[in-house]
Amino acid sequence: MGNTQTRRVLEIIRHPRDTSGRLFPANLKELQLPPGTCIQDGSHEFATVICCICADGSYLDPVIIMKAKNELQDSWFKNLDNVPSNILFGVSPNGWTDNSKAMSWLERHFGPGSITEIKAAGEWRMLFFDGHVSHVNKEFLQTCIDYKVLPVCLPPHTTHFSQPLNVSIFSPLKTAYSDILHKRSQAGEKGVWKGNFYTLFAEAQKIAFTPENIRSGFWYTGLVPLNFEIIRRALNIPAEKLTIPGNTILPVLHPRPPSPPRSLTSMSPAEVHAITTPRSQQNLHHLTQSLSLDLQNSNTPRTWRIRCAVDKLSNTSIAALHERDHLQEQLLQTTTERRENQQIKPRRKRWIPEEGLILKSKEDIKQYFDNLEAESKSTQFNKLQKLREKVAKLEVRMQELIAKKEKYRAVENQGRKLPASWKSVVRLEEEENKELDRLKKMKEDIEKLESELVQEEGSHSEMEEGEDQEEDENREVFELAFR
Repeated sequence: MGNTQTRRVLEIIRHPRDTSGRLFPANLKELQLPPGTCIQDGSHEFATVICCICADGSYLDPVIIMKAKNELQDSWFKNLDNVPSNILFGVSPNGWTDNSKAMSWLERHFGPGSITEIKAAGEWRMLFFDGHVSHVNKEFLQTCIDYKVLPVCLPPHTTHFSQPLNVSIFSPLKTAYSDILHKRSQAGEKGVWKGNFYTLFAEAQKIAFTPENIRSGFWYTGLVPLNFEIIRRALNIPAEKLTIPGNTILPVLHPRPPSPPRSLTSMSPAEVHAITTPRSQQNLHHLTQSLSLDLQNSNTPRTWRIRCAVDKLSNTSIAALHERDHLQEQLLQTTTERRENQQIKPRRKRWIPEEGLILKSKEDIKQYFDNLEAESKSTQFNKLQKLREKVAKLEVRMQELIAKKEKYRAVENQGRKLPASWKSVVRLEEEENKELDRLKKMKEDIEKLESELVQEEGSHSEMEEGEDQEEDENREVFELAFR
């Protein structure tokens, strides 16, 4: 769920298929680690996000698969308003995808009545994917053909330049997600868990999944529009050995190379003043190279000393950046643990039943909460009905006690002795007082239940009015845009 940087850090991780413990013991003295190596606990849970983008600049609803033994927990969706409506949810024992979830995803996005079928207007579609076992199996490939989808498995070890998601989407997605986590840590908010990961991912997705990024991914991979020259250069195939079908005209492409570092003496004063303080390792390395360009043409003892000092300063700064990142992670982890220990209370887990749906949308989760609320309301009504029945019986009992007490008192007033099997008037009054307290307590419980039911009905009516008003506003905005 996080974004890692290149640094000298040894992470003690857990294997996703092994729940017994870490891959390495906690005591690592026998490994003889080099000086300056940090050891941190990397035993994070795995979560899989299935993404799919289209050449027209749009993207399909992503799927988030979280680690759980049974089903989705209702505690992960406490605030249903924050659950994105365009994300599907699923679980697996290790947080990975499998054949059943891949089939469910394929049926939802490429099956009959899906959005891709509507956009294709009955024509064939093409689906590019990697060689994961959930994609490359007989059932998945045959279902693609049945849905008029041409499956194309990208060659192994080529997805870093042949898959549009890897080329233009995942890098800005990781950057946006890392920035969101950094802002949260600065604001002192809680860490990432299953109940807010999908919200953070949805925020990062809005930043990264832009139509420009999506189209550039297909363009730079040479897929749409089809460009064999890009593919040839990526595979380092000589032009004379490339067989091109038909009379395809290859446009000459000049990809923009990364800007090389410039010497400071070649910059104008305005450009030198525009140099910002480097806050990342890449920017620091770029500035160091610019300084080295000014010193490499001179071999005098003075420039050699300056060059050595610059190298030392650069190494020290990079180590300081490493240490800063590590301390920020430790601070975030400590703050998260402290807040979780203070705020999280043990509660009974409730699982959202599968009910034939391997992947669930926000509507499916909302339906579960609606059913749960209806069941709770029905339980309250039954409890209220039973209390009313008990109150009615208790009132009859009170009338019988009052009548019996009057009868006993009349016998005493006549001077006759009460039979031995009869209770005294004093005991009848004590019993009457006890029953009166019970009756008062039951009536208070009835009033409390009635007020709760009235408040729930009022909140539901206000919510429905708000939804109707929001629909009217959306309709007005749509009509205005349409005009």
